[in-house]
Amino acid sequence: MKNLCFAIALSIGVGVKSQCPNFIKSQSNPYYLLYSSNSVIPGTGDPRTINNLSFVNAGYWSQASTFYASWTNTSGQPLDINNFTMQFGNQTCTYNSTTLSTVEVMKDFKSIPNNKAYKVFTIDGKILQSGITSNNLYRELPKNQIILLSIEKYGVLRMKIN
Repeated sequence: MKNLCFAIALSIGVGVKSQCPNFIKSQSNPYYLLYSSNSVIPGTGDPRTINNLSFVNAGYWSQASTFYASWTNTSGQPLDINNFTMQFGNQTCTYNSTTLSTVEVMKDFKSIPNNKAYKVFTIDGKILQSGITSNNLYRELPKNQIILLSIEKYGVLRMKIN
C-alpha cells in the first residue's frame, strides 16, 4: 500500500465563454500550456504574453476532428496555471479554479516506467526538484505538502504524500 497514493489529477477545464478552447490542465504545467477545441484555435503559432510572461508556439495539430495548440513559457518564471487570462483572437478567456474541474484518482507509482524525466512544482508553480524516475520515485517526493508532479509523457498530478 505504501506505493499507492491518492491524488487529484488535474483535468480538462473550460474557459468562461463557450468559444474558449479547453485548457488541458492534466497535460500542462507552469511552463507548457495545451489547449483543444472542436474548431481551429485562433492565433495558433503566434507568440503570447500571459500575465507578463512570454510564451512561444510549442506545436499545433489536429486529430479526429479536434484541434490542439500548445505554447511554451520562455520567461523562466512559472505561470500560475490555476488563474490566468489568455487572448484567442478577439476572445478573452479566463481559466481559474472555478472553471477548472478536478477528479479524484488512485495512482500506483509502480506503473510509471523508469528513466522518464520528472519535475516537482509547488502549488504556486515554483520548482522543488527534478530528476529521472526510478523505483524510488515515491520515496523521493516531498512529504506533507501539496505538489504538482509532471512526468514525461504522463499528465500532471496534484497530490499530497504523507
